Amino acid sequence: MSQKIRTKPNKANRHLLNSLKTARVLYTEKIGIRNIIKAGQDTIVSLGLDIPNAEGFLQRPDNFHPYYPIRSAYVTHEKGSAFLSATPGHIRCAGCPGDPSTLFSPNQIADTLFQQSKPGNDTYVGSMGNIYGDALLITDVRQHWIVANRCLVDQSEANDLCSQLITPYVVSQRYHVPSGSFSIKPIVFVQEPCEEDLIYLAMKFS
Repeated sequence: MSQKIRTKPNKANRHLLNSLKTARVLYTEKIGIRNIIKAGQDTIVSLGLDIPNAEGFLQRPDNFHPYYPIRSAYVTHEKGSAFLSATPGHIRCAGCPGDPSTLFSPNQIADTLFQQSKPGNDTYVGSMGNIYGDALLITDVRQHWIVANRCLVDQSEANDLCSQLITPYVVSQRYHVPSGSFSIKPIVFVQEPCEEDLIYLAMKFS
């Protein structure tokens, strides 16, 4: 894990952030980085924040299907904790019709991570065969600041607010429903809001 914190916290902004949190303009949520470990390629592809995008899309590996068992465990990745989900093959069913090993390539990176997983997370993994198909790895989970929907009248106001922001953000489909305050797509800051954005939010919602 990089020594540099990707959310770029600034101690000088603590007072403004706490004031906006108390006023229920901002709130925090723990969000990680969503990665796909590609089977047979020995590569890890980052997909960005682990939240649905504005279209409600959250990418999952093709082999994540109800027909196949999915096993998960906390693992150590780049000196930090990560959450791994993958499709294992069972030793007793190797080569059977429908066995993942007959349909997907082995995933050496995911298999190695599982073997090194923290004890007690998933005792069933020990009786499984290798990992097959792409795997999902959630890394670097950190607190992210989100604009509270209750402060906004509608999506149009949310869009206007976005146009004034300096800090990188994403518009998410998380908690989005057709009516009420939840019809507004949440604005999730990728990094801690800069001082200019915090002052703007404080003035707008004062």
